[in-house]
Amino acid sequence: MLPSRDSTGRWRKSALMSLAQTVGELLVEPLFLLLFAAGVVYLLIGESTDAAVLLASAAVAAGIYVVQCYRTDRVLDRLRELSAPRAMVLRNGDPVRVATAELVSGDCMILSEGDRVAADALLIECDGLCVDESLLTGESAAVMKTPMSTANSMSYADMAPHEARNHCVYAGTMVVAGHGLATITALGRHTEFGRISAAVADIDSGDTPLRRDTARLATRFGAMAIVLCLVLMLILGFQQRDWYAAVLAGLTLAMAILPQEFPLVITVFLALAAWRIAQAGVLARRNDAIEALGAVNVLCVDKTGTLTENRMQLTAMTDIQGTVLFPLPDQSAMREGLAHIIAMGAAASNPQAVDPMDRACLQALSLLPPEGRTPLHTGMLLKRYPMQSGFAAVGYVWKTWESENACLLAVKGAPETVLAKCDLPATERSQWLRRIDTLANSGLRVLALASARLSNNSKLPAHLRDVRLEMVALLGFQDPLRREVPYALNECRRAGIRVIMITGDYPGTARQIARDAGLVELTDSPVVMNGNELEQLDEAELQRMLGEVHAVARVAPLQKLRIVNALLSTHVVVGMTGDGVNDAPALKAATIGIAMGKRGSDVAREAAGMVLVNDDFASIVIAIRAGRRMFENLRHALQYVVAVHVPIIGLAALPLIPGLPSILMPVHVMFFEFVIDPACSVVFEAEPAAHDLMEQAPRRLDESVLSWPNMLHAVIDGSIALAGVLASLTLLRAIDTDDTELRAAIFAVMVCTNLALIFAQRGHYALGRANKKAHSRGPQNWALWIVTTVALTAMGVALTLPSAREIFHFAPLSTSALAISIAMIGLTIVMLITKHRLFRRAVKAE
Repeated sequence: MLPSRDSTGRWRKSALMSLAQTVGELLVEPLFLLLFAAGVVYLLIGESTDAAVLLASAAVAAGIYVVQCYRTDRVLDRLRELSAPRAMVLRNGDPVRVATAELVSGDCMILSEGDRVAADALLIECDGLCVDESLLTGESAAVMKTPMSTANSMSYADMAPHEARNHCVYAGTMVVAGHGLATITALGRHTEFGRISAAVADIDSGDTPLRRDTARLATRFGAMAIVLCLVLMLILGFQQRDWYAAVLAGLTLAMAILPQEFPLVITVFLALAAWRIAQAGVLARRNDAIEALGAVNVLCVDKTGTLTENRMQLTAMTDIQGTVLFPLPDQSAMREGLAHIIAMGAAASNPQAVDPMDRACLQALSLLPPEGRTPLHTGMLLKRYPMQSGFAAVGYVWKTWESENACLLAVKGAPETVLAKCDLPATERSQWLRRIDTLANSGLRVLALASARLSNNSKLPAHLRDVRLEMVALLGFQDPLRREVPYALNECRRAGIRVIMITGDYPGTARQIARDAGLVELTDSPVVMNGNELEQLDEAELQRMLGEVHAVARVAPLQKLRIVNALLSTHVVVGMTGDGVNDAPALKAATIGIAMGKRGSDVAREAAGMVLVNDDFASIVIAIRAGRRMFENLRHALQYVVAVHVPIIGLAALPLIPGLPSILMPVHVMFFEFVIDPACSVVFEAEPAAHDLMEQAPRRLDESVLSWPNMLHAVIDGSIALAGVLASLTLLRAIDTDDTELRAAIFAVMVCTNLALIFAQRGHYALGRANKKAHSRGPQNWALWIVTTVALTAMGVALTLPSAREIFHFAPLSTSALAISIAMIGLTIVMLITKHRLFRRAVKAE
């Protein structure tokens, strides 16, 4: 089967290629090699049954490994598909955002600033469209494009490649300015981009801090396994002169020591954590972002669309007479000229409204009764003045009925920009400024509305800067808070996470929104800093101010990078949301960059470690909870792995003591691994979060998942289990139990203590601030009960079924051996419970 491309145009491995790679990795797995070596040794000494069992076990282990890798790859592939670039196209005349896989040749693609072009396409309409084609050509200068319909009368097929290039856009290139419409001509591998093969947003499979941490632990255990294995083989070989038995004992000890579960646990936990947060609407593009979730202590979030619904409503308006709320309470307000204000607001809006404020103005006009909708113009649009850098206002010139050459210019924009173009007496200007403050302090976004009468006899002004305006009114818009935001912000406050709101709105608006959203207590006043103040601060002052502020208003996109760098320099873990092209540096610099999925540009999504599919702040909080849960459960899983290996190592090393029999064989260790692997990778991953998880302070980003105190407590638990096993061994030998019955009894004790260690680690209270409070588990962990049931059933089969006893080298248990085993299992469980209660009391006493 040949490799194919996925919906992103990226080469995707076929099932056969993926299987071959997995098998190649399996052939160098230590456990697999040890099982194979032990099977070969059994064949050499003539024990064909034992050899067959071990080789079959190796096959089962290989099957489990392949299945787990396949499931993990499937999860990651589905996440890649979810995070693949999307395109805006026209379907049935309506703009629709679709996945790249759903594009077809002939689709009409809508291009906007910041978009990554999804396919090769021919331009049919554009306005100031500039495209960065450096990915294809290596030239850094952006290319100005012209539409085919106006540039050349030839058909596209008849044009030379160099001529067509000026009228085409290509997959993988970036729109850096302007907008346009283009008809798709090529997709996937047929595009220019596909011919040179490209990479898209991928979940990073490289090493992460967590992987490096566990790799160090695995390396230390591996070195210890090699040394002790060789020592045991040499001692037994020279003592007993039975080198086959010595090699088997050494291999058994190596299998007991090697923590081959570590890489499995990390892979499964990270993959499933990525999938779980994807269900909450957050796509993880990099593993290090998942790991850092539980350590975030500062979140910088956009207001619009993240804390709010990104759905503007005209809420209030004011002329020089006073403020009136909208919708209007009665028809009497029509006589006060407010209908004229609403009509002027609609005239200052794009008739094909996309901007939220334009939509709100047009909706307000539609809510007026028919007799109140006095038209101000004929409907013929003569000129549009778009917003320009340094001049935050837009204008529309309409033909009126007053005379053949009469025109109406309606202007809407930032109050400071519009007021500056109006000739007003000082007292009247002061009145307008007070009304701006009144509206803004009510949590409204304020726009000024102005007009001018122009003549069409002469050339219309080239720019709004050249026109003197007449002030008409102020419009107050409100973007409603998302319903779940106050609760989510309260969760952050309980979890020790500071939230700083970043907005381009007026400071008074930011202050009111911060209060309504719950960024501060009701009795407190939010501390708000604006972009101009930020620009005047040096780095030390900015770091100090950012430790106090709740919101930063009037922020330019490039100032976000400075905010992030200032916070990082104070050694905090920063999560940053963004959506625009200019947000990309800040998203890349933050510990976790979080791009908006609905309104975010492709540049922002590629720079970020996570993508917020629904642009909802509450989803970020859910993801942080999932990240904390993953780290806590991963710590418990690794502690269990360490604890359970202690009694296995102790039994495997028994032959070093003269006069003691060899209890464990490779087949026994293999059975334990079949219990350990699903326990550490599935049972602990499925463990519900502690009820107080979001009341704990964020962990340090460099905190080891298995610190020395955690390791010590795991070793103590394992030592208690080993003590119970050795006590059983001593008592059983005291009643002259033969070796095969002794092996069966110790096996039963080992399986039960193994399960006891799983339960012990579920309720483990590790040292450290984050684990001092009691864990109250709510939902049941069904994976735990399934693993427990299967393990006990398999143990019962091994102890009672004659053919299974032969494979495991067991003899039937006598009544006395069974009684001793049950008593020692009970005593071990009591000792584990006592140890954890004592530790819990010690922690509470601190």
